[in-house]
Amino acid sequence: MGIDLIRLNNEQKVEKPIESRLKELSKLSFVTHHVTNPSLSIWMMSLTPKMSLFPWWTYKANLDEDIKRLSDLWSVTSDQGLFDCLFLSQFKRLAGSSLYMIAPGYLRTEGWDKLTDQARQSYLHGQSCVFRLEGAYNSKLSINWVPFAQPQVIIKDPSFSALWSMFVGSRNDDVANSIGFFQLSDIKKLPQVTNLLIRPNNNRSQDLATVVDWYALYSSPLNPDHASCAVVYSSMASQLTKFSEFQLKFDTLINSTRETLRAEAIPYTVFKILSRYIAI
Repeated sequence: MGIDLIRLNNEQKVEKPIESRLKELSKLSFVTHHVTNPSLSIWMMSLTPKMSLFPWWTYKANLDEDIKRLSDLWSVTSDQGLFDCLFLSQFKRLAGSSLYMIAPGYLRTEGWDKLTDQARQSYLHGQSCVFRLEGAYNSKLSINWVPFAQPQVIIKDPSFSALWSMFVGSRNDDVANSIGFFQLSDIKKLPQVTNLLIRPNNNRSQDLATVVDWYALYSSPLNPDHASCAVVYSSMASQLTKFSEFQLKFDTLINSTRETLRAEAIPYTVFKILSRYIAI
């Protein structure tokens, strides 16, 4: 089926995890890997499985209306949803207008009614391909290039609103919800990228890295034994510099959000946080 598998372990770490200031919560860790075969530079973010991401409220009847409003407006119903929203919004901002996402083909039949009108339009104007990255993290990261019965869709520079709607709509009964990206500053190379995502290729990971600036996966757990993970691949080590800078800003954002919710863990606090950092 042309599946290209990459597995990472802890033997090639060159940076130590960043310590969380709130030790009872999941630790946010960043590492850089250098793989010789295939030749890739890899940046990775991960969290600790089976641990909460933010202080969160317990059920209270007087919060029902605010909880529903948070769900309806932001599609955030849990601490995991808040983390996903913050990460993907900041990642989208970092990548800029040369970002492409690869949406799963099953959205067209299984999640279509969950998408916003803007997300549907973005999806329909995308370009079909066959393979996309899918992965899960449970102290070890496993990533596969996988095909589906329905074509995947390459979407250039989606708005965050459309991206978020498609990500939320992609949740299924798997152990994790995955979304793939690549950055391509030279649009003339897009046919080469598309070709690599259509035809079976046992060296897809290495070949794609030589064409795009970088490609990436974000995985969000749907099973409590798993945790959030993001990984970025590039054939050019210099492309990872921006992610080293990104991790410092994102770590600060997560710690600030945790402290804010520790002071007042109610839905309105999440409204204020999301409205401050994200425009929907």
